[in-house]
Amino acid sequence: MVNDHEKIGTVQLAFLIVQTQIGVGILSLPFTVQASAGGDGWISVIVGGLAVNALIYLMIALTKRFPSLSLVEYLPLILGRYAGKILGFIYIIYFLSTASLVLVLAMRIIYEWILSDTPRWSVLLLIMIPSIYLAKEPLRIIARFHGFVSFLIVVLVGMICYSYLDVDIRYLLPVGHSGLLAILKGSKDAILSLLGFELLLIIFPMLQHQKKALKAATIANLSVTLIYVFIVITALISFSPKEIVLVPEPVLYMLKAYSSRIFERLDLLLLSIWMVTVTTSYISYLYMAGKSLQQLYGMTKQSYAVYAAAFATIWMPMIVSKDLQVTKIGSFLSNTSYLFIAGIPIILLLISLLFKRKEGID
Repeated sequence: MVNDHEKIGTVQLAFLIVQTQIGVGILSLPFTVQASAGGDGWISVIVGGLAVNALIYLMIALTKRFPSLSLVEYLPLILGRYAGKILGFIYIIYFLSTASLVLVLAMRIIYEWILSDTPRWSVLLLIMIPSIYLAKEPLRIIARFHGFVSFLIVVLVGMICYSYLDVDIRYLLPVGHSGLLAILKGSKDAILSLLGFELLLIIFPMLQHQKKALKAATIANLSVTLIYVFIVITALISFSPKEIVLVPEPVLYMLKAYSSRIFERLDLLLLSIWMVTVTTSYISYLYMAGKSLQQLYGMTKQSYAVYAAAFATIWMPMIVSKDLQVTKIGSFLSNTSYLFIAGIPIILLLISLLFKRKEGID
């Protein structure tokens, strides 16, 4: 049972989801969706955002059947004791793998743009130490931090507006020329950049106003979708179709060409802000993994579970360094994530409805 002083409000829930969704993908999303949908990549982001909203609705429908239990706690009620614990452990592996991938992608960009000669372990510690410090705290503390740093997103969007000094709207025309299939293919990539809403599976019992969870999650997801649409459109009208296919991080390249009297390299300033959003995303996944570990194995202190989870995320960024390796692992984890955010939750909801499995009923 969650104590009242540990629960979070509706606004805090929205900030948690926003900060978890906005992560590494924000820099490369225009390049990714353009590869599939061309100049209609911004439409793919809208379609992806709407699809995520449907998944949020399904997740909340599932969690409402077990209002005081998190995913790991109610899986045995739906699938049975042993199958439920096995699936709970698999979900923990998914949370850990996603957190580890966040570190890998973040470190790759840091090395390419800023600290090419810095030891990997030192950069890793700079991210992990504050993340562990926060992830072992109650959810309310994490939500306050996520809410506090959210103003940086506004700063980030404001900086990207610099790119409108030199754009060509004709790069988007004609609208819809890529075709429906290409747009849908691009939306698949957009959904991956919107991951983080699965946080609801873990923290739903910690919400003060569970009836408002759908509204808060919807507002958060649509806000992130609009930010992504703005960024993708800006990138698409800043680079010609022939240029953008050569630019893996178009958001950084957009700002690299500009400077001001105060800041010589706006792209480096943006990277500093981006690092905070990456850290908040890592914190959220570390918390999900740690909380689930604590519940699955009955640990007395959450901090022990978070330390174990953090240690489990180290191997990938320390071993994986080559771009080809990162691409293969990222592609594998991205494809399997659909199973955890869509396939399994839908099956669990159907089973709970068909067999009338809900909290308090065997």
